[in-house]
Amino acid sequence: MDQSARANAGIPRITGFLCELTDPSLAGAHSLDVRGDLAAVVGKAGNVSLVDVGDPANMLLLGSHTEGLKDTEAVLFLDEKHLFVGDHGRALVIDVSDPGAPKVLPGSDLNCVNSTLNDGPLNDAVRCGDYVFCPNKGVHVVVRGDNPAVERGGGYVEVFDVSDPAHMRHAGSFRDPDRGSTHGLAVLPERGLLVYVNQMRYYNGRRLEFVNPDQRHLAVLDIGGSAGGSPREPVLLGQLAHPDMIGSNQVCAEGDYAYAVSIDTDMLSVIDIRDPREPRLVASVDSLSVPVGVCKQGDAIFVGNNNPADRPKPLFLEKSRRGLAGKASVVDVRDPQNPRIDNEFLHESLTGGHQLARSGDALLVTAGGGSDSYFPSLMALSVED
Repeated sequence: MDQSARANAGIPRITGFLCELTDPSLAGAHSLDVRGDLAAVVGKAGNVSLVDVGDPANMLLLGSHTEGLKDTEAVLFLDEKHLFVGDHGRALVIDVSDPGAPKVLPGSDLNCVNSTLNDGPLNDAVRCGDYVFCPNKGVHVVVRGDNPAVERGGGYVEVFDVSDPAHMRHAGSFRDPDRGSTHGLAVLPERGLLVYVNQMRYYNGRRLEFVNPDQRHLAVLDIGGSAGGSPREPVLLGQLAHPDMIGSNQVCAEGDYAYAVSIDTDMLSVIDIRDPREPRLVASVDSLSVPVGVCKQGDAIFVGNNNPADRPKPLFLEKSRRGLAGKASVVDVRDPQNPRIDNEFLHESLTGGHQLARSGDALLVTAGGGSDSYFPSLMALSVED
C-alpha cells in the first residue's frame, strides 16, 4: 500500500455514477430516508415517492402520492409501515404498507389552523424516542425601503408525538429567538441535545438583500439532558454566530461535534459542542460550491451541492444539459479540527444534493434543483469504503 492509500484508509471514495430516476413524481426531489431496500423521497413540487433501492444500479419507482401536497420537504420512516411527512404548514403520516399505493393515514393529517405550522414549510426531520422534530422555516422575511427591517418571519422547531403513528399529535413548538429561518437539525439522544441551524438570509422579493453576521446561525437545545428541558418544552442552552456560517442549510452531529453546511459561504463548518452552552467554530472547509446537504458516516462527511441557475457559476464547473454541472464531496474529519476534502465526484445531473444517504455500496442523492427550477431526480453513486 502506498503512502497515499495509507493516508486515506477508512475514508470512503465516490467512484462513479450508477443510476438516475427522473420520473415526474420526483419533481423537486428534496429529502429522503432509507429503510432497508426502500427509499422514501419527497419533493418541493408536492410529492412523496417510494423507490426500491435494493439494486442501486437499477432503482425502481414503486408508487407515489401527490394529492393535497404543496411544498414537501421532510420525510422520515417511523417504522416499516408508516412514514412521517412534512409539507407547507402541514404534517401527516402516510401508510406505506403497500409501497405501490401510499396513502394518508386517516386522522393523522395535521393541517393546524391558527398554529405556528401555518408559518412555512417543514424542512428536514429527526426522531428521538417517541418524538419527531422538524424545522419550520417560517415565512420568508421581507425587506422594505432604505432601512431593512423584518416585517414577518421567524422559524420554529416543531415537535410531534409519534408514539402512536395513527394518532400523531403536535406536541409543541420552540421559536428561534432571532426569528431566523430554521432549516436543518440533528439530535444527540445520549446527551439529550438537539442542534439546529438558521439561514438568516433576508429577501426583498426573491433577491438576497442583506445578511447580518451578528445574528446567530446555530443553536443547541436541551430536550432531556441536565438543564431540565424535555421534547415538549426544549430549553435553549447556547447559540453561535460566525461569518463562515451565513446561509447555514443543514447540520449533522455526532459525539462532541456538529457539522454544518452554508450555501452563502460555500463552507462546511465544524462546531465544538462539548460545552453546549458555548458552542464554538473550530474549523471550516471552503470550495464546496453551494453545499446544501450533509451526512456523516464514520470519519467521513458526505456533502451535496446545489447550484441553481440564478447564482454565479463557479469557474471549475462545466456546462451541462441543465446549464451547470454539480458535485458530491467527501470530507475527512478524522481530526475534526483539521478537516479536508478527500475526494469529489462531478456529474451533469448533480444539480441539487439536498440530502444524501448511504444504502449499501451506494450513495443516494436527491438532485431536484433549487429556486423555482424543479428537476425530477434521484441519483445513486457508487462508493468504495
